[in-house]
Formats: sequence, C-alpha cells, structure tokens
Amino acid sequence: MLRQYAISLHVGMRPQLSEQLQKFAKVVSDTKITSFLKILSSLETFKDRIDFCEEYLERIAAGSSRIAYKLPDGTVLKLAQNEKGLAQNKVESNPKMQSEFINEVLRRDKKYLWLNNRFLEKITESEFAELTGVNFKDFGESLRYGCRAKEEDLDEPEDFEEIKKSTLYQELARLVDKFHLSVGDMQRPSSWGRNEKGRPVLIDAGLTEEVYEEFYES
Repeated sequence: MLRQYAISLHVGMRPQLSEQLQKFAKVVSDTKITSFLKILSSLETFKDRIDFCEEYLERIAAGSSRIAYKLPDGTVLKLAQNEKGLAQNKVESNPKMQSEFINEVLRRDKKYLWLNNRFLEKITESEFAELTGVNFKDFGESLRYGCRAKEEDLDEPEDFEEIKKSTLYQELARLVDKFHLSVGDMQRPSSWGRNEKGRPVLIDAGLTEEVYEEFYES
C-alpha cells in the first residue's frame, strides 16, 4: 500500500530527498493512486521521481532505462530513469501497437515519464513450452530467422516452417516488421509473462531498432 503522506515529514524520509520533493510530501495527504501519479508527473527531475517512488512503492525490477514498482492496486508502474527510459515508455505506450500478446498499457504520463501496466507473473522457458507447445529457444530462433534472415544471413531453423504457422509467431513477426521491435528482447525469458487467460504475453516491449541505435550504440 501507499504509505499515508503526513502533514510533516515522517521519520523514515531519506535526508537526500530534494527540497521540492519534501514540499510535496509535506502538503499531500491523499493516498489515491491517481493523486500519487499526478504528483509524480509534476516532479522535475529523474532523481526526484525515483526518490519519490522509492519512498512509497515496492521496487520489483530495474534495468538500465526503467524501474518497475508495484502499485497498491496490484498493477505495475514503469518509471523512466533517463532519456532512454522515456523513449522506451513512448514506444510501449503507442496505442497502435496494442496486441493480445503485449501487456496492455492502462495509463501513462503525457511526457512518458511513467506508464502503468497490469502485473503479470513471469514465466520460465519450460512454462512457455507448456503454454504454446513450442520450445522457447526454437521459437526465438525461428522468430529471428523470419524477421532478420536477410540482415544477418541466418540458417533456417529445423522447425521454422511449423512454428511460423502459429498465431503467436505471426503476430510478433507483424509487430517486429511494423514497429521495428527488438527480436533480441523477445528471445529473453525475462521479457515474458502469463496473463489471466493463460497466454504468454510480452511484458517488456519498449525497445526498437531506432531506440537501440540512438541510446545503446552511441
């Protein structure tokens, strides 16, 4: 749960919080998520937004660009911690990229400072195979071959012709082609979760070729 904001700073408040952040903590007493997110969006720096979330939310994961926190309603907040995080939030928030195999974005900051997804339990390679009937590594290699064979001069995987018939393969190949999503991300088990229908779903879909070239190759 979000801890109740006090009229004066509570003892647990970290001393390194900026004066701006302390001001918000002093005056806000509403624990509703919408109010929390409004305040979060008004903070001016990456550090202030991170400090604010660290103070009131449970951190559940972190990468080089974004930090994931669990909100009181059980959903996930993906907070950008730098410019590449903003770029990935923008990609993932694209309403045209909605798919049954990508975790739904419930709401987002207008400047892509954060976005809000459903919380999905991550799955293992064996669980992926149970859900799809396809070996995880074989699926990833087939997807890379189908989407990148010309650029990378790849050999056709043994089960490619069968795997490419699946709805999952066809939808992900469409998304990669249209939005230039990273196939490499899709080949990592940590990028996958399971939804309430027992379907494998990408829980991290913010990295495109353009974002990679701008922020990871430079």
